[in-house]
Amino acid sequence: MMFGRTLVAKRIPREKLSKNMFLGWNQPIEKLTKAIDTRKSERIKRKRERTNAEYETRMKNLIKKEKRLKSSLKKHGVDYDFDGYEDQYNARKSTKIVFE
Repeated sequence: MMFGRTLVAKRIPREKLSKNMFLGWNQPIEKLTKAIDTRKSERIKRKRERTNAEYETRMKNLIKKEKRLKSSLKKHGVDYDFDGYEDQYNARKSTKIVFE
């Protein structure tokens, strides 16, 4: 009896065992119990430098959302104008660095 239930055990022949039944049995215990520092890995992943292509797609999506928001505000009769991502995007795009 275990926790108020009867424990039934059967012997399984070697032929019916899965190949992966005891996979990784010889791993060192430190590797199995080592805590993964998820905060550090996420921080590294999120703080990395973005490529220009990633920046372009992100800004285009943000501008699209912003246009939808502005049209929704106008549709509901709210007269509100704000500087958004489009102005930032155009300002960065028009800035040219000239090295002499």
